[in-house]
Amino acid sequence: MSIQERLLVGIINNNRDFEIIRDQHWYRIPIDKAGKLLKRRWPPKWIGFYQSGGVKNNSFMISHYAKITAISEVSRKTLFPNEKRIQKQMRSITKYLLMNYLLYLNQF
Repeated sequence: MSIQERLLVGIINNNRDFEIIRDQHWYRIPIDKAGKLLKRRWPPKWIGFYQSGGVKNNSFMISHYAKITAISEVSRKTLFPNEKRIQKQMRSITKYLLMNYLLYLNQF
């Protein structure tokens, strides 16, 4: 398996998601998306984080990455117990990726 098949690029759309990655060391992917997009490439060994325009610092770039140490399935409600009950929360089960550290790529 090549390195491209073991690297997952996760999208960070807001500062809250970046803080979860940085402070709690996990990232979530909806199972339906993981199954479609990663079927032949599962499990990934590394994850890079693309920060969209919703992230204040380092927008539109991958500036952090981490090694994946564990993968498990949990409900969105388990990850966000204080979130209001919405349809998405009721039906969504999430892949949970645990990382043991977050590395910063040097900027050129």
